[in-house]
Amino acid sequence: MTHNRRRGRGEGSVFRRSDGRWEARLDLGFVNGKRKAKSLYARTRKEAAVKLRVAETQLASGALVLDERLTVAQWLEHWVKNVLSTRVANGALADRTLDSYNDTVRLHLTPGRGRHRLSKLEPAHIDAFIASKRADHSANSLRIMRSTMRKALQDAQRLGLVPRNVVALSEPVKVSRKVKKWIRLDEARELLDSLLGDRLGALYVLILSLGLRRGEALALAWTDVDLDKRRVHIHRQLKRVRNQPTADGHYPGGRKTRLIIAEQPKTDESTATLPLTDRLVELLRRQKIRQKHERLAAGERWSDSGLVFTTPIGTALDPDNLGKSFSDACKRAGLGHRNLHQLRHSAASILIAQGLPLVEVSRFLRHTTYGITADIYTHLDEETRRSAANAMGEALWGEAPAG
Repeated sequence: MTHNRRRGRGEGSVFRRSDGRWEARLDLGFVNGKRKAKSLYARTRKEAAVKLRVAETQLASGALVLDERLTVAQWLEHWVKNVLSTRVANGALADRTLDSYNDTVRLHLTPGRGRHRLSKLEPAHIDAFIASKRADHSANSLRIMRSTMRKALQDAQRLGLVPRNVVALSEPVKVSRKVKKWIRLDEARELLDSLLGDRLGALYVLILSLGLRRGEALALAWTDVDLDKRRVHIHRQLKRVRNQPTADGHYPGGRKTRLIIAEQPKTDESTATLPLTDRLVELLRRQKIRQKHERLAAGERWSDSGLVFTTPIGTALDPDNLGKSFSDACKRAGLGHRNLHQLRHSAASILIAQGLPLVEVSRFLRHTTYGITADIYTHLDEETRRSAANAMGEALWGEAPAG
């Protein structure tokens, strides 16, 4: 008897193949826009029927694996080259983020878990992988590895390749966001004294005084600065993006990356008009004069970028080179090696030490949420409160400071 009714998703059929085996075929419906089916093989009709019923139950509960042959390495390669690259082309993912994912996959995930079948991956495999990396990598690096794998399996689940995201079921990596090192107030004063005459001194002072991000300071244009009204508008960032190679595989200018000014800030909260103190106005006036002299010295080589802080020929400063210059300045001041981002942390620590509430510090740093500030700087706020309590105890009762 012939049935003309089309099978619906989750229904199947059992039939004998030409090689004598029995095949149970389960209709999976549409997966990623295409009609899919899964075949199960057995030696007898009864065994095939049992496998079919089990598969139907698994499909209904979301526990059915659709491709048992795909390895983790194969999926990760496809994920980077196709899924993520498409998002870059659509503007949904930054080039630099793609590069970061690609490096994590190539250096850690594929060597660590690439040989496993994607369908056989378990939470215990992820836990073991993280444990194997713990001795040689920081907690933040481990977090990035786990997060990258979680995103890759999230897409695999979305496309119907796996029934669940086993990374989401694994043990999370605990990372403390607390600042471990910053420039203290006394050190900041020593640094400011040593920066007199430094070509980039005004840039460092501006980052420290206003708590700017490195990219914000480097993208600052003279059109954003109003010295008469004593204010500066923060709304852009300098970013490094990847160049697209030409048809013959060469990169324009011989570099695989280039610097651009991004009009959109890191977050909506990043856009702000900030007031300038007398000292900052004076430093910026001097910077304008310095730049005029450099323009004359450069002559035809000068590139009129319109930026406040530039190279001696007017081009945008390279963020990596700036970091090295700042480290050298700190060493000359006797502070040892420091990174530029510590200036932003130092701005927060100095404000907290002056008694400014964390919620006000959060607004000053233009964090997306108060929770970010609390996670990073709560320990500094606690230190300030302890110092205040010790001072009160010593004043009232002559108590020794508590530890």
